[in-house]
Amino acid sequence: MHSKPRDCPWNAFAKMFFQHRFLNGRWLAVMFFFSLTTSYVSLTVLQTARSLNSFSNVWDILVSILNNPQLIHHGMTNLFIFMISDYTVYGQFDQSMLIRTGSRKTWFNYQAISIFLTAILFSALLFFMVFCIASLVSAWGWDWSPVASVIIGKQQFVSQNILQFSPGWITFFMLVFLSLAWAGIGIVVNCITMATQHAVGGFIAGLVLNYSVFLIWSANLQIPWLQKISFHRYMFFLSNIRDQNSLLPVLLLSLLYWSIWIALSLFIFQRVCQKKDFLVKELERQAG
Repeated sequence: MHSKPRDCPWNAFAKMFFQHRFLNGRWLAVMFFFSLTTSYVSLTVLQTARSLNSFSNVWDILVSILNNPQLIHHGMTNLFIFMISDYTVYGQFDQSMLIRTGSRKTWFNYQAISIFLTAILFSALLFFMVFCIASLVSAWGWDWSPVASVIIGKQQFVSQNILQFSPGWITFFMLVFLSLAWAGIGIVVNCITMATQHAVGGFIAGLVLNYSVFLIWSANLQIPWLQKISFHRYMFFLSNIRDQNSLLPVLLLSLLYWSIWIALSLFIFQRVCQKKDFLVKELERQAG
């Protein structure tokens, strides 16, 4: 007799990820928030352009959102934390994944991949919605608009030097920085969620992390070591662009920072996963 072949783990993962982590109502809330935010920023940019008897384009709106520390910290990052804060609460979805994979290590890899995929999808959806809505109300072009310097100048601490480079490349690297930042934050959040087995614990930890970094930046504390370890400066193109001939130093420094952050977070995440007794959690869930 021939035994029935088991499903390919990666096929099972893809199917279950999109069913349980992507095809749910939270993404509708994300789309609504992105639409509302983009509409408001677009209106602000258009009013600025009209007051100068000029015109804006899509890049002005994209940069006004992607490189806006207040908007990213207060809005997008908090929304992302809410999206992923319950990923590692052990439930029927996770039990099914463990049975299919037969390996805690493989299950951990799936959890980590889920966080990275969510960060990428979150960033891609943000770009797509901003680009589509902005295209309806602003002109399109390959270069910065005539009012770009005025619009960027209204954002505190944002470097005017980004205007020396292609808006397409600037936007691309903004999305890369944000994706890495959200993935890194998501791993930390799910470390706490897995350890406590409460999504609220991970959510609160994410908020504390997000706002502690934001407050350090807002207070403009002149403490060199604190400024170097705070991830805020590695999420945006701020006043850290000093060489107008190259973006390479800023890009390499940010990539190095997030590589170290993610590697250390993944190591701690894996250790928490190895020590967590999910059998006890499942028995408690069934008893409850």
